[in-house]
Amino acid sequence: MLFGGVEVAVTAQATHMDHGAAGGALLGLWGLGSLLGGALATRLGGSATTGAGLTRLLALLAAGHLALPVAASGLAPLGAVLLVAGAAIAPTYAAVYAIAGRVAPAGTATEAFAWLAAAAAVGSAAGNALAGVLAEHGGATTAFLLAAGAAVVACAITGARAGTLGDPAAPRHPDRTMRAARGPATIVGLVTGRAHP
Repeated sequence: MLFGGVEVAVTAQATHMDHGAAGGALLGLWGLGSLLGGALATRLGGSATTGAGLTRLLALLAAGHLALPVAASGLAPLGAVLLVAGAAIAPTYAAVYAIAGRVAPAGTATEAFAWLAAAAAVGSAAGNALAGVLAEHGGATTAFLLAAGAAVVACAITGARAGTLGDPAAPRHPDRTMRAARGPATIVGLVTGRAHP
């Protein structure tokens, strides 16, 4: 919901300031921030791999986007804050997918990633729709607050559930789809429930 909300809010604010054409450039700065944040996270050894680490990333994501309504008074401050706020996007995505891949039951990682992609698409579409209504009736500030609020809710939920997101140091069972590739006997074992690691 955050991403769809910001897209609408930035466009609405740029139009409100009679600089509608600047909306694309502002969103470009947001994307550039994500790119730089991802590059920095990689340089520092990768993104978070625990629930607590993901919670911290979501807190940074929320904090950066909570600053957007304050910075919306001009193009330059809005662009600067979008650049900084975007820096948490790529590391957060990387952490979410890494953790999902680790905690998904054996053989279901692809399905888990598909659910994440679907949830992101639905959330973004919902953010677009709700932010559009809010921007129409309450201005871009309300749309920015919707986006930031979504990050705050995600942070709170992840913080409450951090202990269920697995320990990256714990041993993993081999993926059953990889075991199945070893031969017909393994496939029969999977079907009958007698497969062994």
